[in-house]
Amino acid sequence: MFTLNEESVIKLASPSKCCYLDNSIGAYFTGDNRGTLTLHNPINDLQILRQYKYGDAKKMIHSIEKIDNLYAVSRDDGIIACWDIRTKGVHPSIVFEPNDDVEAWSMKGIDINQLIAGFGNGLLQIFDTRTSSALVSHTLETGICSLDTSPITRSILATTVISPEHEASICLIEQNSFNIIDTIKGAHMDTTIWSGRFVPQKNSFVSCSGNGDISKWNIDPTREEYAQNIYNNFYSNNPIISMEYETDQPSILYAQSTDKLFVIYDE
Repeated sequence: MFTLNEESVIKLASPSKCCYLDNSIGAYFTGDNRGTLTLHNPINDLQILRQYKYGDAKKMIHSIEKIDNLYAVSRDDGIIACWDIRTKGVHPSIVFEPNDDVEAWSMKGIDINQLIAGFGNGLLQIFDTRTSSALVSHTLETGICSLDTSPITRSILATTVISPEHEASICLIEQNSFNIIDTIKGAHMDTTIWSGRFVPQKNSFVSCSGNGDISKWNIDPTREEYAQNIYNNFYSNNPIISMEYETDQPSILYAQSTDKLFVIYDE
């Protein structure tokens, strides 16, 4: 089950859409609705250390991801921009420009040379960071809010926006073929599933929604129901929009609502 650390709740200085925790450099990143990527000190009440921005347009950052030494953001103008913060430069090292007028909502690094991105129209694409080119494409029914990958099952976890039928989905997809393994519709009642994350070193994942709740799921390939819900609880009156596990301590889950950062123990 999950246990909330009440003393660790931090109110954010400005509304944030997404977060990324990097234990290797002791940093916490947030992306806001003005297109600013902010580097924080996670130990000192999220003190701002540095900020990055691409272009003049105030475009919302939907997701943040690390690919090798690059930190990438996806924006609602479809652009994916990548910075190498070791250089301390303000300009991104790589920029992927959209082919169509579609919002880039989510992404995840597959290896040091590839990232997978999800778009508002349900498009799923793998990009090569060396050539800035798209390699493989697939389309889901609705916009893709978050993406994660599992080294254990070699699968992709995708969560989607709520559909006109008032259902949002959790999709488990084979990483190499893009074949759908399982689709869980209505996993969170009548709301968008903003984020899904595989539990480090385990055959399970968590999901969070616009209702302010977090669910945990076990994966069992031998059963007809590939993923089974084992836990659900509410933590916020506002939507919980992003989550990240502590890589050095995989029992610690950082969850972020639109106005607060929570630390939850996954036991």
